[in-house]
Amino acid sequence: MESAVAFFLAEFYKISYTLIMEFSLPLASPLLIAGLAGGMLRAVVGYIKAKNALKKSPNFSPLYLLSTVFASGAIGYLTVWFFYDLREIVLGPLPFTPAISAVLGYAGGDIMENVYKIFTKRLTLFEKAK
Repeated sequence: MESAVAFFLAEFYKISYTLIMEFSLPLASPLLIAGLAGGMLRAVVGYIKAKNALKKSPNFSPLYLLSTVFASGAIGYLTVWFFYDLREIVLGPLPFTPAISAVLGYAGGDIMENVYKIFTKRLTLFEKAK
């Protein structure tokens, strides 16, 4: 069991090093911008869902909304950045298009929001923790 964990960690290190040191996508690439846009869209959709789901309107804070949109966009950007060099493993023969990048950005934001809600035991981001 320990050797399997050691093997996994060694492989993870090699992949991480390759992604960081030999990343082959320019930082202003349309793929990364689409991931950023997908993450930002997720933040806006999350706010609209919360506004419609709650009986009373959530306290609107422009600063909170902008920070959420920025954080979700950054998560989308990083998700695409991470998966770009793994595209042959993840997508197979499919091309890595801006549409796929936007979906990855949206999904990355959604996953991070749900992980946060699990740890804080909230149904929405706009209610107080239990």
